[in-house]
Parts: sequence; C-alpha cells; structure tokens
Amino acid sequence: MKISTSLLKSALAVGLLSSVATAGWPELKEEMHIDKLRNAAWPQPFRGIDAAAVVSPFEIQKANGWRLFDTIGATYFDETNALNDSGVRKIATSLSKNPSNHRVIYVLKGDTPEHTATRLESVQIAVSQLVPVDTLPEIFITDRDTDSVSGENQTLLNRGLSQTTPAPRLPKFNGLNTPSNQQQLNIKK
Repeated sequence: MKISTSLLKSALAVGLLSSVATAGWPELKEEMHIDKLRNAAWPQPFRGIDAAAVVSPFEIQKANGWRLFDTIGATYFDETNALNDSGVRKIATSLSKNPSNHRVIYVLKGDTPEHTATRLESVQIAVSQLVPVDTLPEIFITDRDTDSVSGENQTLLNRGLSQTTPAPRLPKFNGLNTPSNQQQLNIKK
C-alpha cells in the first residue's frame, strides 16, 4: 500500500512540475512575489477600501438630503399646477445658496402627465427668468415629495400655540422663597 501512495505522490509532483513548466516559471515566480508583498503590506492596501465602505452610506444620505432640499414639492404649486411665489423663492434660494455641484432642481410628479408637464413648464420658466445669462441647471422629475407643511398651516399652528400658552407668573412671595432663605433651610436639614 505504501508503494502505491508514494507512486501516486511522485506522479502528482511530476504532473505539477510539468504544468509549471508549461505555464511558465517566471510568471508563477512573479505571482508568488506579488502575493508575498501583498501579505507583508496587509492591512494597509485595504484601509482605503474599508474607509470607503464606511463613508459610502453617509454620502448616499447627503445626496438624498440635497435631493429633498432641492425638490419643488406639492406645496409650491397652486391648484392649476403653476408655480406659486414660494416656489419661485425656493428655486432662487437653491440656485443662489447651494454649492455649484448641487444646483439641480427636482420637480414633483403631478397626478397626471398633463399636470407634470404644466409643473415642469412653470419651473423651467422661473429658472430661465432667474438665470438669464448663465447655463441653466438640470431639472429632473421625481416622485418623492418633501415632508413639508404649507405656510398657511404653519401660521395657524404658531398662532394657536401662542394663544393657548399661559402668561408667565412667579410664585407668590411668602418670605421663605428668597435665595438666601432657601440656602439656610437646606443647611439646617
């Protein structure tokens, strides 16, 4: 039994050597050298990859945040799907305050293709009036609306809150609620 195993091992070794000889010894030697250098340099070559893997979700979140910030949602259009004054101001803010690589306008898709076309046309007119000379920013259609409330509802909410807030009152003076008396009472306890 030992003879057949040793014969098998030598046959495999001869087969391996012959395949190395046909594949090319210099190529195999070069690959082994690269593997040795890669193992010696570990983990340095992979730190950049790991850092990119950690940062990429945050980059996606930032891009989504800019997208929502630059979205002209339903509250910026009137009943006829024309852009209202708030929408024009929103576009002006996006085009003037945003960094140059984030000057992109997203228009919320309407209920019908006609509504979407009306919205897109009114946004394009507003953009062309705000940027008469320079290159126009890109305008995309989106189906993600911003989480916003109309200014009218915000005004009603703030007024209701201020009307129901009680007037501030100090507690009635009874001679014991002065700071020096409080300190004396705490010491005695």
